[in-house]
Amino acid sequence: MELIQNLNEQQLDPQWVALILDAREMGMSIDDIRKSLSNFQEALSMIMLP
Repeated sequence: MELIQNLNEQQLDPQWVALILDAREMGMSIDDIRKSLSNFQEALSMIMLP
């Protein structure tokens, strides 16, 4: 368990973790959060096109 915690601390941005935890506290499901993040990532990729 400690190894997983250390790995997570090294790979996850604290601001993203806080955002995800806030979404969970507001009642969003894990699937809803994943979908929202996927949509956000897609929107960013469209903005970044040359």
